Amino acid sequence: MDNIRKTQIISVIDALSRVMDIDKIKIEERLNKYKDMSDKDVMKDLSLIVYNNFKNNPDLYEYFLSLIRNINPEVAPSVDFMKSELSKMFLNKKEEMSVKDNNKLATNSLKYVACLFNNEAIDYVAVGALPCFLGCNIPLFRYHDDVDIMINEDDLYVVRKLMEESGYVFTDKRFPSKEEFEEMKENKPAHQIMASSPYNDFHIGFYTFRREKDNGITTTEYLPREMDGEIIVDRLERSYSPLGTDLRFNNEFKLGDTIVHSCSVEHVYDLKGHTRRPKDITDMEKLESYVDNEKLKELRRNTNTKQIVRDVSNDLGMVM
Repeated sequence: MDNIRKTQIISVIDALSRVMDIDKIKIEERLNKYKDMSDKDVMKDLSLIVYNNFKNNPDLYEYFLSLIRNINPEVAPSVDFMKSELSKMFLNKKEEMSVKDNNKLATNSLKYVACLFNNEAIDYVAVGALPCFLGCNIPLFRYHDDVDIMINEDDLYVVRKLMEESGYVFTDKRFPSKEEFEEMKENKPAHQIMASSPYNDFHIGFYTFRREKDNGITTTEYLPREMDGEIIVDRLERSYSPLGTDLRFNNEFKLGDTIVHSCSVEHVYDLKGHTRRPKDITDMEKLESYVDNEKLKELRRNTNTKQIVRDVSNDLGMVM
């Protein structure tokens, strides 16, 4: 860190310390943190502090962003652009985003992922109420945290590559370390496999399956547990016959000019009938008139067969 850069950073932190509780120890910790960071990363870190503390105070917000730009004006964007990017990072928080804007984000995210996967011939199925609403032209009416996608495990490597190349942060915690396992117990993640947007709280959640030789589907769920100080992972398999698969997972519809491979309305309606969450009851009411009752009866006759495969932790090649 050269002296000019250090002086500019200190001036920003000093100004912040006048209106925030930042003692000398915290100042030194932050300066040490910034030693090996690029100017862009330093400015981003300081901008996040300013956003979290002063976004509702326009004068202070603009003043501190202007100070941050002085660290390196050659690579810093305009203050207005900084404000725009900071807003995007926190766009999908319920208290800051309207249902209308959230619905647009969810729709565009599903369309984008479907187009991406179609182009690479990825074996996928969009699941949950969202694709059913869109496929039936039911106007979206509630908040959506994510898009849920079932992915053939054979395609996971390519999916990770595609999502990371698209700017998403990809995580796969089917086989967690001990530290990750403890964290998962405390804060249960929405999905073991997910691709998170770098700009907001929205994410793509993935479930996994195998495509069998008869074109049936076996869904796979990974269940970590601790035994003798080690993390062991079991796999719960639910196998569907070709007919059961067709009734549940072989639907498709057009979203604009993009084909989306999705689950059936009957599948979602049947699943939600086993829960009592207010959200699921409302979803069922919206979908009820679109359910083919004969198809629903046939679906319920063609249930899955379940088995648990114990300790697949040492068989990563089969599932990675």
